Amino acid sequence: MAPLAQTAVLAEIPPHAAYLFFSLKNPQQLIACLQKLGEFCIEHNALLGIGPALIQNPALKSALQHRNFKNQDIHYQNTDLLIWLRANDPGEIYWQSATITELLADTFTLQHNQPAFCYQDGRDLSGYEDGTENPVDADAQAAAIIAQGPLAGSSFFIVQRWLHQLAAFKKQPQSVQDNIIGRRLSDNEELDDAPESAHVKRTAQESFTPEIFMLRRSMPWATDNNAGLMFTAFVTDVSKFERMLARMTGEEDGIQDALFSFSSIQSTGYFWCPARHNNKLDFSPCGIIQ
Repeated sequence: MAPLAQTAVLAEIPPHAAYLFFSLKNPQQLIACLQKLGEFCIEHNALLGIGPALIQNPALKSALQHRNFKNQDIHYQNTDLLIWLRANDPGEIYWQSATITELLADTFTLQHNQPAFCYQDGRDLSGYEDGTENPVDADAQAAAIIAQGPLAGSSFFIVQRWLHQLAAFKKQPQSVQDNIIGRRLSDNEELDDAPESAHVKRTAQESFTPEIFMLRRSMPWATDNNAGLMFTAFVTDVSKFERMLARMTGEEDGIQDALFSFSSIQSTGYFWCPARHNNKLDFSPCGIIQ
């Protein structure tokens, strides 16, 4: 049977979610723990991602290495394991989080549990639609899932936590807000005369050579008085995302994305999401299980 992607890769954004970040504390139990965790993720349609520190395969480890940017601190995080929980009900997210934390207690330490949610059918808390130009169907699969070779069926997962200053943003005139994003809030139409700093112009995937399509699955978050976006994307090559970051930060042409006028990156992580094979997650490409 050919390897398949984890079901969460191509699934629609759920009503509720949580991103659980873990660090390894007991390597002796790693293999057995991952096998049990893989079974849980398949049963509950959760996503499992492995950070660079756990990967022994040199080629795969190199594919997850990040670059630095002169104009912005991207705040790369040292996380060994990510679980993206997805459910229709926040209570189900709670129980899944509790179950996973207990399951991993002897092997991993929970670093952070970030709840998230779907807002107005996929909008950012700023009110603007997120992921308008996402690829669909076969194009989504091609953008997100490695098709051939030893990594077939697997994906790379980008997770970036953005903190918004929403009160300051909403105090701006509507025309200023629209120019920051590059779309009209009222109808989501792209502005032909938007400034070059507009977020849409900075990140238009077809404007790169070669094009850098990725499958975005971002979700808003709100904790106490803070709020923002968990930017998440599946890609077949991490360098595609970093080319976009180079343009957003102004490293490419000196023009910085206007998104930074009201939002900042709090953390960034790259993860490898193993494929399913015979209804089990196949960890063998990363060298953890021989």
